[in-house]
Amino acid sequence: MLVIRCTRELLHGVTSPVTDEVTSTTTLGDWFAQQVIVDDRPYLLLVSRLSRLPLVLPGADVASIVSGFADALEEVLLGLDIAREAVDHEVDQCREIVFAAGDGSSVRASGNFFARRMKRDLPGRPPENLKDISLRLGEVPLKSLGFALPSEATQRLFD
Repeated sequence: MLVIRCTRELLHGVTSPVTDEVTSTTTLGDWFAQQVIVDDRPYLLLVSRLSRLPLVLPGADVASIVSGFADALEEVLLGLDIAREAVDHEVDQCREIVFAAGDGSSVRASGNFFARRMKRDLPGRPPENLKDISLRLGEVPLKSLGFALPSEATQRLFD
């Protein structure tokens, strides 16, 4: 089971029950989701609580998360050279999604940092492959990880 912790704005679109009393059973833990608008294009930015791996999806609401999260995660994890068996297991765990309120943690601060990078780097450019954007953001050192890279933190979790 995957828990997506959303901003207040994203939670308005949730039709299923919202709970705060659960945690993810996935290797990457809970994810924090927020909307980012770049050049009038809506994106969803999700950040793993445990590794701070960013994942960028197209769209403006939770329906986009439900329909696109598992496939996008698979692409990014394979792009990080995570073993196929481990990727398949993680993606399978993400098929059941539960939404919860964001908790104001440092994960949100990492998400805001990535959102600023997106707004700085993407304007005026044609839409890119979102896997490549996610992988590029994952190569940015984060203070919350002791200036380690989210991509490396993710790889360590799967070792």
